[in-house]
This record gives sequence, structure tokens and C-alpha cells, in this order.
Amino acid sequence: MTTIVRACVMHTPRDPFDADAVAADALECFEDGALAIAGGRILACGAFPQVGAAHPDATIVDARGA
Repeated sequence: MTTIVRACVMHTPRDPFDADAVAADALECFEDGALAIAGGRILACGAFPQVGAAHPDATIVDARGA
């Protein structure tokens, strides 16, 4: 069973300490974000419309404003 937590999501998909990377690009923020989880594993992270469309049968936990 897949669960999507809908909330403001911030994460670091790139190493913020990598000297070759631009530190400003290391942090991503999705104001209307989503984290898809199944079996204790993260399946997807991103904007809710895209993550929700990729997992249409998921249970949605709306944590916006929490």
C-alpha cells in the first residue's frame, strides 16, 4: 500500500557541501509537496500534482498547515 503525505516538503537531493556544486541548488522546496511511501521506503518526492499522478491509488495524508 502506498501512502502520500501532502505537505510543504524541503529536502537536499544534492550534497550541499560538494565544492563542485552550487550550494543554492542543493535545497529543494515544494510548497505543495508530496512524499510517497510504501513498505518503509520513499518512492517519490516532489510536487503533489506529479507525485499524486504517478501514484493514483495511494492513500493521501493531508499535512498541509500542520
